[in-house]
Amino acid sequence: MTHLQYKQLENFPRHEKVFSDNGIMAADWHVWFSKLIESVPKMTRYVFTLDPANIPAFSTILESVTLTGLSVQDIVLVNKPAYISGIVIDAVCSVDNRLDITFANITAGAINPGSSNSYSCYAFRV
Repeated sequence: MTHLQYKQLENFPRHEKVFSDNGIMAADWHVWFSKLIESVPKMTRYVFTLDPANIPAFSTILESVTLTGLSVQDIVLVNKPAYISGIVIDAVCSVDNRLDITFANITAGAINPGSSNSYSCYAFRV
């Protein structure tokens, strides 16, 4: 199991006001907030439409979609549009800008996941 590593933030400027009376951010706070932003993994949400093929009983199919900006360095999670009994999905970015989604049918009958459904992909870059 991979654990996300966050950079440790140091030198918290606790005794200094964040903003001066004229509304300018103090330099120490500016540095600290910049470090805070850099320490959090980048997360991007992609929304796309997909019409997966019919999935035979106890089988899997692979569907690919182009998502500009997606990287092989990203950890991806995909949400299907609605609960579909018997369907399990998994996704990976094995080539930059392409998401590969595996649809698994774990039932004894064929399933059509539906046409032109809107899916969400969350990509975390660490």
